[in-house]
Amino acid sequence: MELGSGDGRIVREAVKTYGVTGIGVDINMLLILMSRFYAKRQRLLNIKFKRQNVLDADFANIDVLYLFLMPEIIEKILPRLNKELKPQTLVISHGFKITGWENKIVDTIRNKPFSTFFYRIS
Repeated sequence: MELGSGDGRIVREAVKTYGVTGIGVDINMLLILMSRFYAKRQRLLNIKFKRQNVLDADFANIDVLYLFLMPEIIEKILPRLNKELKPQTLVISHGFKITGWENKIVDTIRNKPFSTFFYRIS
């Protein structure tokens, strides 16, 4: 699942490269329509794009969660992530560390302007 999926490029790449089922969530309907168009053009069948506020996303059955969200939004969804994500879920936060998850970090890719932080739910 990609929260704030924009044009869906990250989740589309994951579906194409790894053959997984993907879900993109964004509040902007124009971006959702673009994402669906691109996925259809790439013949990606195992992907859905939903127009939804990221604060209302369903985290049940998620194995990998990708975030490129502002720290304020991450802070708002953090209680739900702590409660609803199942053990061994991989959370990838591009751009911003997740405060309070220092003990869950398993890897970091340092890049400019944004680093990517990998967390494993225990």
